[in-house]
Amino acid sequence: MRKMVILGSLILFFAPIGWAQERSEVPVWSVGDKWTYKDVNGETWTDEVQDIKEDLYVVKMGGVRDLYASWRRGSYHCFDKKTLNLRYLVNENGRRVKYTGVGSKHFNFPLIVGKKWMELTQIGFDNPEFSADFALFVEYKVEGIEEVTTAAGTRKAYKIYLKPFASIFSSFYSDPYWWYRFWYSSEVKTWIKCQAGPWLGPPAKAPDAELFSYEIKPMAKRPD
Repeated sequence: MRKMVILGSLILFFAPIGWAQERSEVPVWSVGDKWTYKDVNGETWTDEVQDIKEDLYVVKMGGVRDLYASWRRGSYHCFDKKTLNLRYLVNENGRRVKYTGVGSKHFNFPLIVGKKWMELTQIGFDNPEFSADFALFVEYKVEGIEEVTTAAGTRKAYKIYLKPFASIFSSFYSDPYWWYRFWYSSEVKTWIKCQAGPWLGPPAKAPDAELFSYEIKPMAKRPD
């Protein structure tokens, strides 16, 4: 009995260590893959893979303020197949527009605990007295791996934290409330939960949200 207790303790001790050494490669999406989310206000939306180009996934984003701050329902986002970096938006005329806002590198595969990366973004600042675009650096870090429970079930997920760390308005964007955290599941092939600091307050704050349901097509061939 004592040996069983000791063995059980060792398993619990080494499990997190094993998780920390895991590596998540870029997922392979298929046309028709879709994920439905629900935020804390009860609003739901669905993101769906609509097309696959030579080096891009084209996804129709259903949220008004989702993980990628889609202000317009039905907008199309183009993700790099090898990293899932957000490379383009598709405008009303069907033309690609390079995306330079926060979130272009929400995912930067492969993922491994402790990995860090940065993105240089452009943020618009507009009021009656002053209007300009300015540069903002955002730092990302994979903090760990956790079991996360949502309406769609319990899954092991990579916890990713992002926070701006330098800009010409550093006093504002260094505010401890300006942060974002989300969880990526290899099984679900995208994020399953997100939390935002109370920066700016509503309606600018993206509401906390989680995966409600999803549908994934049979595995496609991984990109070279």
